[in-house]
Amino acid sequence: MSDRIQITCEHCNHVIKAPRKAAGRRGKCPYCHNSIYVPTPSDELEEIPFSSASNEALAKADRLTKEALEVAANIRREKDETPKKAGPTPDPPATAKPAPPVTDITRAICRYLQAMQVSELERAEGIAGELKGSARQVKSKIQQMMVDAMRPDEVRGIPDGLYQGFLRKLLEQL
Repeated sequence: MSDRIQITCEHCNHVIKAPRKAAGRRGKCPYCHNSIYVPTPSDELEEIPFSSASNEALAKADRLTKEALEVAANIRREKDETPKKAGPTPDPPATAKPAPPVTDITRAICRYLQAMQVSELERAEGIAGELKGSARQVKSKIQQMMVDAMRPDEVRGIPDGLYQGFLRKLLEQL
């Protein structure tokens, strides 16, 4: 194990070797003097297990999601069974809408993380459902966030173990 952490400044792209004691803190790049975050090395992170209350809340959220999916399926089934009136042919459906910009995906992931941090599991589940429409892009962004040294401002207050655990949980849900 090295006594230095190697990071790249996101402002000037210089490779910097920071002392291990700087892990989890902010510092200044010696080249451009911008503020940078020195991440805790992944081998030093410890996962914080969910409590049984969290597990119960997750189980409840899963049940509610299944119920919502059943209701949606019933509504679709009823629409399909309704006889259609003769009339003008409707326009064909529009092509798939373009994927949302990466900044919108990042904001949605941050909203998910914030909801998880304050145990608003139903809200977090709803946000995860919204993100499923762009699953490939969201997974890519989550993986980038898991290794990125600089977190978005909105989620800097979440402890490293929780931050990584919440991101893994979101990846599982997609």
